Amino acid sequence: RFARAGNPTPKGAKRHMTKADLIEEVSRLAELTRKDSEVIVETIFDSIVRSLRVGDKIEIRGFGSFRTRQRKPRVGRNPKTGERVEVPAKKIPFFKPSKELKDLVNHSATSAGAGTASASAPPPTQQLRRNNRRAWFLKHRPEFESSRVSPAFASSPISSSACATSARG
Repeated sequence: RFARAGNPTPKGAKRHMTKADLIEEVSRLAELTRKDSEVIVETIFDSIVRSLRVGDKIEIRGFGSFRTRQRKPRVGRNPKTGERVEVPAKKIPFFKPSKELKDLVNHSATSAGAGTASASAPPPTQQLRRNNRRAWFLKHRPEFESSRVSPAFASSPISSSACATSARG
């Protein structure tokens, strides 16, 4: 699912999702252009990084939380020469998954292993969440809706008369 056409995943190899794959997934699920999806994904990542830099904690309900942890200075060793090296104190990013995310990951792993549930069918609540996210996004960012009129709606007699009415008044 995440492998590119030019780079097929070898049988038995673990798949991984890249930022480009994530952008494609957002584009497909939200029915947005790739460019709009890229802006959204980049904005989210930039916001997380900015918050971590100033020491804020980011909590995403149902997913997990990001924060920084302070590492103390220590004495390390150069693996090549064995020489002692002073390692300065530093902040490192840390992610803690939520209980819900842990349960979802473990549930999908057990159901896929048992073969009882269909791996391709999303849970009913997942489709509802997608619809709610799309409705929220279109409510708060209406400029994206105007560039995406469905062909069926654009060719209907109702849409042309509604557009003419809204243009006049």
